[in-house]
Amino acid sequence: METSERGRRTVAIACQGGGSHTAFTAGVLDRLLAEDAVEYDIVELSGTSGGAICAFATWFGLASDRRGDGRHEARRLLAQIWHDISAKSPADIVMNELGVGTVRAQNMGVPFLTVSPYDSPLAGWSRKRLRTVLEDAVDPDNLADIVGSDDPLPPRLDIGAVDLQRGTFKTFTERDVSHDAVLASAAVPPLFQAAPVTLVDGSTRWYWDGLFSQNPPLSDLFGSADGRLERASELWIVQVNPQREDQLPKKLEEIADRRNELAGNLSVNQELRFIKLLNQWRAEGKVDETYRPLEVKTINLDESLVAPGRPLDYASKLDRSERFIERLWEHGRSQADRFISTERDRRHVRQAAESTWTRERDDVRAQERPSTYTVHLPTSLTELRAFLQRDPEQEVTTLGWSEYRQFVESVHQAFPDLQFSVEELVAETGKVALRWHGVGTHSGTLFDIEPTGRDVRLSGMSIHHLTDGQLSESWTLSEQWSLLQQIEAANPSVPLPTASRVSPTPVVTQLSAPVENEELARTEVTELWNRGRRDVLAHVLDEGCVVHLDDGSDRRGREPYWEFVQRYRQAFPDLTVGIRDTVSEGDKIVLRLTVRGTHEGPFLGVHATGRRIDVDRMVIHHLDDGRIVETGVVEDTVRLLHQLGASPSAVAT
Repeated sequence: METSERGRRTVAIACQGGGSHTAFTAGVLDRLLAEDAVEYDIVELSGTSGGAICAFATWFGLASDRRGDGRHEARRLLAQIWHDISAKSPADIVMNELGVGTVRAQNMGVPFLTVSPYDSPLAGWSRKRLRTVLEDAVDPDNLADIVGSDDPLPPRLDIGAVDLQRGTFKTFTERDVSHDAVLASAAVPPLFQAAPVTLVDGSTRWYWDGLFSQNPPLSDLFGSADGRLERASELWIVQVNPQREDQLPKKLEEIADRRNELAGNLSVNQELRFIKLLNQWRAEGKVDETYRPLEVKTINLDESLVAPGRPLDYASKLDRSERFIERLWEHGRSQADRFISTERDRRHVRQAAESTWTRERDDVRAQERPSTYTVHLPTSLTELRAFLQRDPEQEVTTLGWSEYRQFVESVHQAFPDLQFSVEELVAETGKVALRWHGVGTHSGTLFDIEPTGRDVRLSGMSIHHLTDGQLSESWTLSEQWSLLQQIEAANPSVPLPTASRVSPTPVVTQLSAPVENEELARTEVTELWNRGRRDVLAHVLDEGCVVHLDDGSDRRGREPYWEFVQRYRQAFPDLTVGIRDTVSEGDKIVLRLTVRGTHEGPFLGVHATGRRIDVDRMVIHHLDDGRIVETGVVEDTVRLLHQLGASPSAVAT
């Protein structure tokens, strides 16, 4: 993770355009700028149209306060600009209502005379008014001073527009930004005339709204450039256009609204897919370390909370009424507050896990837990010992914090050089899931097994619940059967699914939605696993879906996954897989499952016993375009075999 000179996370904030709806963006930025508990430095801002206005004001506030961090000044500028944009005078209120009503009627098919912005006094007046608002907030001379400054370097700024005559994208940066550039980014045709901008070389180009190019600009985030700050380690997108639509638009106004939303999302979706592809290539070693993986998170405008019972249509993007602007602003602050809470939980869980499992770290605060904190550990060392010694199965263990620390210490004694790393992290409000990996040498006694000197790799997953920002309950599951294999205590005859080689890619939000992810996962469990419906494969799995096996092989395609399912269903005809918990974010979902059934067929070399199994499983799915593209599984295989009455030697080859 890239950090600033102050040791804080570095983030870029990209602000999507969307007319008056970007008052939501201003509210988001206001709340993010007010936050101190989640430590981050904003090193880049990008924006288009109304998003460009928000990014510009924030950038100028941060850059102008050279002795402090500029957050207070940025918040003041955002408030001033949106106060001045909103319609307050009687004449302005009437003009605003007339404009919104006219566009709404046009979208419903009512015929109106369409006037060119070059023939409309209103278009010229609106442009002049917006310039006055911007120049009142950001003094042109002060702006020119910052644009020409190198000490210190200002945050990066990218504002998108399109050269209407050449048909090319244009990104104005902190090195050439001007009020003209911001106005160009917001020159929406046919509402406004094309906006002229005089470039550094003295030539004049004409621009239209950046919605036609990059909404918002993201491509410049990838590279370094002389005279600019280093790129951020995280990208936060403030999105005003909804990604998904539940209902098929049929009315003219619904079609116009959805068309506008899709146009606003098209470019950002393309760029996010490219980011996701680069992240995947980096995880697979196909690109070198020049490219650093980029984590992408989104703060979305939720129309149902702004206007319950009806969607925000295209015409509402022109609505500057004071009440509407205030409602969007407060909604932005509320959504940002939820986002910050999740970020705080994400950071706390990562620090807690790393502090617990890394001996070299001495982070007292990260090691603190509430007195009521519990850890559910299905296969504890006690259960492992009982399995190896052919003793009766031990109950699933729930540990307090001190007991869990003792468990961790026992593992460290067996593997003194254990190195722990978090491979993937998925978070939603009040819940965080980890996929982790450990590497160490078996140089200490484990149960009655003398040190083997073998290098061991151990993977697992965990889900953590938090209350008021503090850990309250955790469930953790590791590949204990793999551990026994590696220290030569067991060796299964059939390869098992594993999570150890799942691509460690950062989360990329927006392209997938938590609700959609959960519906997909429930369909996969209910229809595929519980009901054995082979026809569901094409609906839930990508044709190139990858399942990783613990023998080092990767099975690709729907048929290998079906074989994996059938192995269980044939051994346990009454198989029932239950979902106990989920954590979903962006293009990933983690599930905590229970697997139950009666053993009536061979499984892992053990013939039918008629015994019941009831074990835990954790799964992580990577998703793309509504399908599972990669899956990793951690199962309590030790307890499963113990419940079948098997011993390590009985299932060894």
